[in-house]
Amino acid sequence: MEITFFSIIMAILCFNVGIVLLHWIQRKEDFIPKFSTFPLAFLTILAIFRLLFQMEFFQSYVISSKVIYPAIYDFFQKEISIFQSPFTIMECFAFLWIVVASVFLIFMAWKYFHFRKILLRIRDFSRPIDQEIAQKILQEAKLDKKLDLVINHNIERPFLFGTRKGTIFLPKRQYSERELRCIVKHEISHYQRKDNGKKLFLEILRGVFWWNPFVHLMAENFNHILEVQCDLLSIRNFSKEEKIDYLETILEMIKEESLQKEGELQLQWEALSNFVPISQGKNIKDRIRTIIEYTGEKTRHQKIANTLACSLGLCFFVLSYMFIPQPSYDVDAYGVSLGETYYTAEEVGVEEETVYITRNPKGKLRLVVHGQDRKRLKEEDLQKEEYKGLNVYDIYE
Repeated sequence: MEITFFSIIMAILCFNVGIVLLHWIQRKEDFIPKFSTFPLAFLTILAIFRLLFQMEFFQSYVISSKVIYPAIYDFFQKEISIFQSPFTIMECFAFLWIVVASVFLIFMAWKYFHFRKILLRIRDFSRPIDQEIAQKILQEAKLDKKLDLVINHNIERPFLFGTRKGTIFLPKRQYSERELRCIVKHEISHYQRKDNGKKLFLEILRGVFWWNPFVHLMAENFNHILEVQCDLLSIRNFSKEEKIDYLETILEMIKEESLQKEGELQLQWEALSNFVPISQGKNIKDRIRTIIEYTGEKTRHQKIANTLACSLGLCFFVLSYMFIPQPSYDVDAYGVSLGETYYTAEEVGVEEETVYITRNPKGKLRLVVHGQDRKRLKEEDLQKEEYKGLNVYDIYE
């Protein structure tokens, strides 16, 4: 088991394809109301795991390519001169990747502590009746010692801040008991599900893989899934009338936010669990429809469909580790053929042996071309005509 250039390419490719398919499925208006969010959440987690664990196994089947993968690999191996020093494109990209990701993570940490400092300074303008209603709801959930309520005119939309000791922040307005109950229950669901931690993890992923648009697409879709899951948990025991109250509260918050002037406190911290997310549009419509059609019970058809979808996703996830793309080169002891071009040692300026094979203490064989680890081999490959003239060197790691 090891991580190579092409195992990274395979991981990114599998992740991107998976996210595109999940995005297409999630955009279907009737999918979540019919089949719930579980298969989407499960398959998204598999895609994230595949992206992060980029190893290849020695038993993996090699997918050889004489055109696409050699072109990709050789492109990244091209040298460019920077300040009169030679660097490969791969080295430049890796450097840029690390620098930008580091800047993003540092900036995100600064935003968190700055935002936390502001929240600690704001005053609570809630009425006694607001605190009484909130404490009653929190006591029902046995969270009265873990969550507090703060109402302030600088808050633009309801949100939960904190993971262990949390605070529910609400905009300053006159809340009815119905509205307060719906909002507090929603934020309690976020707290119980540890959604702030999940959203923080998604933001870190976006920072690390800043160059991949599919990671940003995945984060947006998964945030929507978290909100829908939270809605369904909040209304699990609601009557039809209480569901209507819940929907009216969502719409009322959207209306209030659109009419009010911007507060002094700007919500720039993305890893927040909001009652009304910053990006609304179609996601709000999906939430409303899901709440209306939610019955609390899954039919036999839904259970079979969810099981089948998750099983297929798991199978493709396992299969993705059984294949690895690698460039196919025609080699001999003196040079290498890439497509229709043959490169000799003299042409590339290599004085030492151009092509050879290494064997590590575990018995794994690797083909080395011009000092670059090009391909994984098996013992039986040594009997093939193209490898018979190559020297095999034992190396000690």
